[in-house]
Amino acid sequence: MTNQERLIKVRQLIAFYKDDNRNFVPVDERGGEHAVAVIVYRLDLPELPLNREQERGVAKLYQEGLNRIHLTLFQLAMVQLGEASAGRENPETFTVVDDRGEALRGVLSGVIETHPLGAVFDVSVYDDTGSEVMPRRQPPCIICGGDRAECKKQRRHGPEEILSRLDALLLAKGYYD
Repeated sequence: MTNQERLIKVRQLIAFYKDDNRNFVPVDERGGEHAVAVIVYRLDLPELPLNREQERGVAKLYQEGLNRIHLTLFQLAMVQLGEASAGRENPETFTVVDDRGEALRGVLSGVIETHPLGAVFDVSVYDDTGSEVMPRRQPPCIICGGDRAECKKQRRHGPEEILSRLDALLLAKGYYD
């Protein structure tokens, strides 16, 4: 999914949930008004040819990250209004919550930073205008530990090197059965 397609999906979800009072009764102690934020979660991996074992390992990693996001929302007592998924090869999950989004960015950054493979998680938070809440803090590159955005932009690491490192990390962390 391209960034433009992602933003369109975010705006569609915001429009639907802001205007749809059938799904919940908004209760907001913060000032009486209803707000919507969208969390977009995906794995930041290049398109790589994976074998079945690697596909299962990546799928387990994806699900584990999503479970951590859900647990964090539960712990914060945030009302989850809905969820939508997109993509099969590189899945993305769009989670809509009754919140303004400001606090979510920092809390979800903690989810990324505390997970042993959090460097491949990509979590964005959008407010009810469809704007990204605070710039994302990028975890380090899984290959060299440097600036991930720079490595990606300059294509410092080839697909084979990324796949090899990912494979080693998944194996070391027990993601293969």
